Amino acid sequence: MLFPLRGGGGILSISDNIRYKRTKEFYEQHGGVVDNLLKLGYPGLDKPIARYNEFCKDKEESNNNLIIFLSLPHSPFIEVLIELITESLQNGYKVLYKTHGGHLELLDKEREIVKRWQDNEKFVVCYETLSDEILFESLCVVEFRSSILYTYPLITKKPALYLQPQFESYNEEDNFYCSNLHIKIHNKEEFLDTLIKLQDENFRVKRKDLIEEYINSCAYNLGGASYAVADFVDIFLKKYI
Repeated sequence: MLFPLRGGGGILSISDNIRYKRTKEFYEQHGGVVDNLLKLGYPGLDKPIARYNEFCKDKEESNNNLIIFLSLPHSPFIEVLIELITESLQNGYKVLYKTHGGHLELLDKEREIVKRWQDNEKFVVCYETLSDEILFESLCVVEFRSSILYTYPLITKKPALYLQPQFESYNEEDNFYCSNLHIKIHNKEEFLDTLIKLQDENFRVKRKDLIEEYINSCAYNLGGASYAVADFVDIFLKKYI
């Protein structure tokens, strides 16, 4: 039977076996109830995946010259962000800058960043949720640490560029990076080199294969986690209520 976690916790649905292993180790070290970690998946992705697949159905591959930059108005990332956007525009790419809707306190910084490109027709600021059309037309997404670095590849089967600038104060020895979903970049040169590689169809296919390998061998119930959760609740209620 399942019991509440210590400290007021409860049942936790895990999205993949990598997180299960890491979370299990953490619980074992800090007194959590490992039986409360359920391999049910990420229900929040069910609808986005289904909607995107329906949108893409029967569509030919896009030109893929749009790069999505997620808002990074945090020191020391601001200068790197500006440099990479500038390089993208100078090399003929379109850029969509997605603001961070969950942090309104960043708006002033974001406006200060984007005003330098306000007259560039290839630069767009997005304040809304990324549409399926934008996701379809995009080549990749660039960010340094957020959930979209996982959700974007799983929805689109395209890689996320995991920005890790080499600052002495920044610790990149963490457990966030996933080689199947992410391409790690440290500087402008690596960024531009990756964009060139992504123009090659064979390279894109290879990256897609890596993402699908992650989905097939690592993810739990991707695209159908809601059903897994519902089945678990139904079985649990019948057994214990």
